[in-house]
Amino acid sequence: MTEFHTLKVFALLVNLTLSVVLKLSDNTSVLLELTELLTSHAQRSAAATLFLFPTTTKIMRAPSTSTPRNSRLPAGIYRANSTLVDEDGNPARIQGLFTSRRIPYLTTIGEYFGERLTVEQAQHRNSNYQFEVRKFRSKEVEFVLDGKYLKHSSFVRFVNAANDITEQNCKFELRDKRIFLVARRDIPAHSELLAWYGEQTAELVAQ
Repeated sequence: MTEFHTLKVFALLVNLTLSVVLKLSDNTSVLLELTELLTSHAQRSAAATLFLFPTTTKIMRAPSTSTPRNSRLPAGIYRANSTLVDEDGNPARIQGLFTSRRIPYLTTIGEYFGERLTVEQAQHRNSNYQFEVRKFRSKEVEFVLDGKYLKHSSFVRFVNAANDITEQNCKFELRDKRIFLVARRDIPAHSELLAWYGEQTAELVAQ
């Protein structure tokens, strides 16, 4: 009989013995002492059984969660080679964000997340993913939202810049100090999402 089978038989005997003692004994101290003894031995036995399984046994692992939740692509959105071209008319060789389904006009596509920085902090960081959020009346910059680091940002950061404001099919809007990407017109399925990253984006103000 292998050690593994011996342990199984021992466990059955322990359960049977405990059951008999519970029926025949009214002495609480005896029961407590016996319970502690059996628990201690069971823990040692459990530790021993860890080495009885073959080394080829596969360990099930949870799916990787290295990608931040906010940056995961929602249903209907995917990344592919961009349709943009450079000044010479050659493919831009970058990836863009596309939609697999039609997006109606004024649909909120997603929220832009990022680190909240002061103006001074933002000035000392080399980033192309910064939005200035300004106060409604004074237009003074209240804070800067920086989506440079993926762990702090969302999938919206992958939207490429349109060449000009007329080319964009979506735009950024400020709502209660939060930034959203919104469809500027009906966007056909399998179109690349493009937004104007010019002065209108860099100096975003309440609408």
